[in-house]
Amino acid sequence: MSADVTENSDVGRLRQAADSEQLRKIRRVTLLGMAANILLTAFKFVAGFLGHSQAVVADAVHSLSDLFTDLLVLAGMRYWSAPADDDHPHGHRRIETIITGFLGLALAATGVGLVYQAVVTLPEEHETVPTWLAFAAAATAIVIKEFVYRWTIAVGRKLKSSSVIANAWHHRSDALSSIP
Repeated sequence: MSADVTENSDVGRLRQAADSEQLRKIRRVTLLGMAANILLTAFKFVAGFLGHSQAVVADAVHSLSDLFTDLLVLAGMRYWSAPADDDHPHGHRRIETIITGFLGLALAATGVGLVYQAVVTLPEEHETVPTWLAFAAAATAIVIKEFVYRWTIAVGRKLKSSSVIANAWHHRSDALSSIP
């Protein structure tokens, strides 16, 4: 009987080590996304202001909002990774589904906001023409956010994490919103 107990505890330790490694990877890719969002927010705001581009300033605000989804993943993984207990004998993984739902809502709200902003500002005339600095900021943002998307989606698929995959798509929406 002691061999069974030893074997079960070894399996438990291996599973815990694998879970810990998975959480480390999720944390790492999410923190990279946060760093990119912070840097891009500052860069696009300054470039949009100096480059006379309201669109790039608005895109900076959108990058700032992306921090919300990064924080949601970081906070959520604390809960969905909790071990099973008396109240939750099968674990807490369903919390990830809830987090993914919130990420989906954030992505949908972003899309609605972009469409609204485009429609509202369409008839406006600009007093100044945006400079190449604004264009460079948007182009740089597209490249960086596409890189962050590809890395995040790869990690999410490898780890089978719906929240990480949803967050990757939010990075992609930021890249796409920089195109106009």
